[in-house]
Amino acid sequence: MKKIILGVAIGISILAALAVVFLLWPLPINQDEPINISQIDNFMVLEKAIGVYQVQFSLGDGNSSVASNAKLEFTLNADGKQVISQNFEIKADDFKTLTDPIDGKKFIIYSWEINEVIVQGGSAPATAHITVSLPNGKTFSSDSDIARRGY
Repeated sequence: MKKIILGVAIGISILAALAVVFLLWPLPINQDEPINISQIDNFMVLEKAIGVYQVQFSLGDGNSSVASNAKLEFTLNADGKQVISQNFEIKADDFKTLTDPIDGKKFIIYSWEINEVIVQGGSAPATAHITVSLPNGKTFSSDSDIARRGY
């Protein structure tokens, strides 16, 4: 009888441990085939501190955000002049899965930081432009005003 109780206890412990591992295991990033990607979503440039900007975007397939290898062209303009220009390649593994704190929905973004003081004298907002070129030749572009902090 003790052996049966011990066996059941060990079995329940193993199942509980597997359940914890399963629940805490990170979700895989949806690495969609570039053929299904149809747009750039959530493109924004946020000023985190003076001279520190976070750039982020996601790629959408019409239903959700996805990750893909891509070539990026990024420009930032202030007072009608280009002040930053960056061209680089990214991998699908570079995207991160985030959770919206309001509705709990998961989405996938790529982000990076720019460290440069952008002097802006005019009243027009600084603007950013991104072009994403996928391996299949599809290209998408988006524009955004820079979200600046009020100091």
